[in-house]
Amino acid sequence: MKKNVSVLLAIMISLGLGACSSSGGSSNNAAPAVEPTPATPVPQIVKVLASSTTATDGTLGYNYVTNSEKYAELLNTVKDQADISEAKASTFSGSTVAQGTIMASHKKSYSSYAVIREAYDAANKANPANSYVAIVTTPTTDKAMVVDATYKGQATYTAKNLAAVTTLRLQDNFTLTVKDNAVAGKVVTAPSNKYPEGQAVVTFNEGTIAAENNAVTFNGSATFNTTFFGTEAGTYQGQFAGANAEEVVGTFTTTEKADGASGQGAFSGTKQ
Repeated sequence: MKKNVSVLLAIMISLGLGACSSSGGSSNNAAPAVEPTPATPVPQIVKVLASSTTATDGTLGYNYVTNSEKYAELLNTVKDQADISEAKASTFSGSTVAQGTIMASHKKSYSSYAVIREAYDAANKANPANSYVAIVTTPTTDKAMVVDATYKGQATYTAKNLAAVTTLRLQDNFTLTVKDNAVAGKVVTAPSNKYPEGQAVVTFNEGTIAAENNAVTFNGSATFNTTFFGTEAGTYQGQFAGANAEEVVGTFTTTEKADGASGQGAFSGTKQ
């Protein structure tokens, strides 16, 4: 898709140059100048993390962002689907949901994320049941727009290769802080007597920010709460969205993917 847009831009530029070079001739014979139609921005896709830690694992989630028809279906579904934050229950079991279903989604002005059913077998939970896809429809392209700030929003996750999709019932359960050229953050539960500031579900350790391919992204290691996920080590990555870096969106995953020790999820936040 990017290649096609690049070619289109090249054609438009060459047409513009041709019109300029012809302006030195007779104005009576010159064709009226036609303003080129601006190219549609190419959606930027955060790396998909589902059944493995590679973005070429052939999962259904990956297919949704690499196949143009499936990608269009994904965008339309997310657009029309009720937001997961409006669900009455914090956990959606979905054990009977069909393979390939876009189970739930969360959307903002410039980005969104979706949960896609890979496969679920209660008797054999060898692989994660769900994949998480983070989508940026309006990418931040200028790194100078990423300044020291705090982003707050929502996170959704699946644990231990179960079918359930959990969105914590707490406003702003996800926080990401940008400081200089680094990010750090966490996903927490609601405050309690034992955990006045909420219990950390996933901690996003200090990560780095990079600008490449017309996108400003970030990534780092993550520490997962073993009570929730049965394992500790993992990673996260995300992307800034909006011309002025108004939003962030991304995914996180444990390194381990075995039954009883696994976790995948997505987050989304707005600059405060």
